[in-house]
Amino acid sequence: MRLGGYNVRLRNYAQGQTVINSVTSVTECK
Repeated sequence: MRLGGYNVRLRNYAQGQTVINSVTSVTECK
C-alpha cells in the first residue's frame, strides 16, 4: 500500500518534470 502511494507520487513528479521541460524548451526556442 505504501509502495503504491510512492509510485503515484513518483509518476506525478515525472509528469510535472516533463511539463516543466517542455515549457522551458518552448521559451528557449523563442
